[in-house]
Amino acid sequence: MTSDRRVVLGLATIVLITCALTPALRPDQTCRVSKVTVAGTSMAPRYADGQRIVVSSGGAKCAEPFRRGEAVVLTTNSHVLPLIKALRGLPGDDFSMQADQIVVNGRVLINSEGLPYRLSMARVGMLNVYARDYQGVIPPDTFLVMGEVPSGSTDSSVFGLVSRDAIIGRALDP
Repeated sequence: MTSDRRVVLGLATIVLITCALTPALRPDQTCRVSKVTVAGTSMAPRYADGQRIVVSSGGAKCAEPFRRGEAVVLTTNSHVLPLIKALRGLPGDDFSMQADQIVVNGRVLINSEGLPYRLSMARVGMLNVYARDYQGVIPPDTFLVMGEVPSGSTDSSVFGLVSRDAIIGRALDP
């Protein structure tokens, strides 16, 4: 069963508006498919403002298998509403910072347009903490998630790496 929902993509983040939607996106391990409408630009050009997308949600199993670059729905401790971000680093990937750029498996990380992420020093500092603490390897059941904005959005450069348990679904790209 599908239902119509609205996704808000603010300049810094995508948020799924609550009301009846929040219970539908709880990570309860029951996969559901919902239609949502995008509003905002943090995942542009991948998702345009006003674009309708389909989201599978209900827990991490609803997003498996995890594929680099695909968009996942997740929760964080710092945000009440779920976010949608691209998986840019997977468990076991080598991970480091090189000046203002993210390096995954020896390659500068790029967004869906092929542009490298170029982060502020504060964002670099956040990711350096994780690279140092995990000896340059993304731990099991942990992911690097980013928006499409090359300077970063509300993503791992703000809240750090995310656990598998934080992932509650994925966008089902056509």
